[in-house]
Amino acid sequence: MPLIQPHKGLNQYSGSEASNASLGQAGFKILTGAGNTGDGHFVAFKILGGLSTADVDVTAVCALGDTLTITNVLTGEMVFGPFLKITIANVGTGIQVLCYRGRSYE
Repeated sequence: MPLIQPHKGLNQYSGSEASNASLGQAGFKILTGAGNTGDGHFVAFKILGGLSTADVDVTAVCALGDTLTITNVLTGEMVFGPFLKITIANVGTGIQVLCYRGRSYE
């Protein structure tokens, strides 16, 4: 499957973009129900709310490597990577997923 946008890793970004990507300072998108972020450049996602039990399934399309699929993700988990789209399903009560952007101009 060809990439939507070619990605050369962290060297692709300017100094300020690299800082945003590594620190998550470019903002975030919140997912509160089944759905996805749409296409973009995301560097991490974190599961918030709900109980400390497994409450959500996450699929993340990676810019490099395979698509990541995790079932029964626990509240508090954070996963880093070069993601193009993050999708959640089987969302438990009170769950929010913060999807951190890697670029501030999206």
